[in-house]
Amino acid sequence: MALDAVVGPELAYVLNAREVGSGSSSVNGAWSIDVSRLPASRLDFGLRGDLMVWRNQVGLMASFSTGFANYQPATILVTSPDASVRLARLGLAYRFN
Repeated sequence: MALDAVVGPELAYVLNAREVGSGSSSVNGAWSIDVSRLPASRLDFGLRGDLMVWRNQVGLMASFSTGFANYQPATILVTSPDASVRLARLGLAYRFN
């Protein structure tokens, strides 16, 4: 078994970002939202860490990345919202060599 660990910067290009949801409350009844949430810039710089465990040619990968772009603009009620990208990934890989 072999172990690979990678940590470093990441640059992403945002194709689309949407906030979609629905729910209900006893006070206001049903609600729903479907809003586009593009940041001021389509480029999102962030940090990423990957960990891969290899057995022969097959690997198991776990990854976490976080972006720095904020997709939620400030409003009168919420002056510093946080709507950034945080991704956790699990996957399988195959090495051809």
